[in-house]
Amino acid sequence: MRRRKLKRIKRQRQFYQYKAFWMFLLVAFLGGGIAYSLFLSPWFKIMSVQAQGGDEEIEEQIVVRVVPQNIFLFNTENLEESLKEAFPEITEIVVRKKLPQTISIAFQKRVGVAAWCKTGPPAGKAGQCFSVDAKGIVFQETSPENELVVSFEGNPALGEQLMAQEQWNTILDFQKRAENLLAFRDSNLKFRSVAVVSGTRVEWKTSEQWEAYANLTENLEWQLLKLQAVLEKKIPPERRSSLLYVDLRFGDQAYLKYR
Repeated sequence: MRRRKLKRIKRQRQFYQYKAFWMFLLVAFLGGGIAYSLFLSPWFKIMSVQAQGGDEEIEEQIVVRVVPQNIFLFNTENLEESLKEAFPEITEIVVRKKLPQTISIAFQKRVGVAAWCKTGPPAGKAGQCFSVDAKGIVFQETSPENELVVSFEGNPALGEQLMAQEQWNTILDFQKRAENLLAFRDSNLKFRSVAVVSGTRVEWKTSEQWEAYANLTENLEWQLLKLQAVLEKKIPPERRSSLLYVDLRFGDQAYLKYR
């Protein structure tokens, strides 16, 4: 009679007897510890805010806008955008994280190169003036003194461009080059204001109260040469006080009118 072979029943191992379980437990423990250290531990909570831009008042206002929180969860781009909206008078804003607990904010104050004055409704109060920087950004209310006063039909908000960048660049370029010609004749002779009447007519008023009409869409070099020619040959210094305007816009001629 054949004997039946007995099968050995293999005992099932408990989950804690597997190496994989302990490896998982170790990874979870380490991961939790790292996550706690990075995101919940006070070690990485913002405790210091440094603002630098050369204006103590603005620096203080910026510092109080930073809410203490975990430095890894702090959004630098959101802060930069909010500062641009809140402080139109500053530019080149850079926000950086300095581990473990510091936020660094650097900025530059805009420098006005001209003043734009509102002309009335719907723009706002007539005579209300604002500084405009080299990029054409309107940024703060001002009382014009020696800067160029710009008249332009528009209603930009603070932090917005007064006019198209190319048009603004052309105005500043014409001012600089024309004033060099004027200063060659008289160091005190400068442009005091400019009125953008239309796309083809810009009226410059000098410190002597006479005006120069230019077309910023045409060849500026040629118009400047005509201005130089009339100053040298057609307008003697003793007659400038009675000059009304010089029109540089048309053809090869510069047209003069006296009072």
